[in-house]
Amino acid sequence: MKIIKIFLSVILILLPLGIMTACDSPKKIFSNVDTPKSIATEDEVNPTQSADAVADSKNVNGKLYTITLNGFTAQYNSIMMDTGGIDYLYKENWQKKGDIQKDANGIEYELYYYDEEIFTITVSVEVESGMIMNVGCGTTMNTFVKFDENEKPNSDRILHASAVMAAAAAGFNQNSLNVLQDIFYRTTFDEINELWYEGNVFSLTTKNDKNNSENDTMLLRVFPISDELKNEWKIQSYDEYIAGISMQ
Repeated sequence: MKIIKIFLSVILILLPLGIMTACDSPKKIFSNVDTPKSIATEDEVNPTQSADAVADSKNVNGKLYTITLNGFTAQYNSIMMDTGGIDYLYKENWQKKGDIQKDANGIEYELYYYDEEIFTITVSVEVESGMIMNVGCGTTMNTFVKFDENEKPNSDRILHASAVMAAAAAGFNQNSLNVLQDIFYRTTFDEINELWYEGNVFSLTTKNDKNNSENDTMLLRVFPISDELKNEWKIQSYDEYIAGISMQ
């Protein structure tokens, strides 16, 4: 998945959401993909987020997750196991991409990636604190819409992993997974590329390969932002979006 790693390492440097939201690939490629199955087993339990999962930061988003890469790996695996997933992470398989970077505020961070069979997990880690700034799950669009050898859609597996990734980083409980998965589903299939939920931005970024459409890439990301940036960027909340749909 070399192409994916190159794509993700480039766009993860561009942390401000305003740079990230443009999608230059049409969403019609996803038109034949069904809504994924539920992940959590207790759908009626209200989603909750750990009160200390996010902290203030001087980075461009004004916030970061209070979890290290090792802590994220352990939490991701725990949730993945509890929900019957198969895509586990091993600490020794994380790879660092390039040298230390600086965001627009001069905050240093490093990029890490983890290659799974059909997707790549990416993480930006603040150098000084060792805490995670954002996480992403990327793949090619061609891979996303395919089925595996058991005729199961890759999209289900990738959206599952994305929801687990978001829960692990942002401190959501397991009963939040259906909501988190639906948020990523909406940004992928609906006419909207980013949604705000409980202090976090969930976004889709796509990029065309003009030489080979099978290498068109997509990245599902989540990162915390300050309330000031939410208002400045005018990001619609997930709850407002769903309420609007229900009224149509």
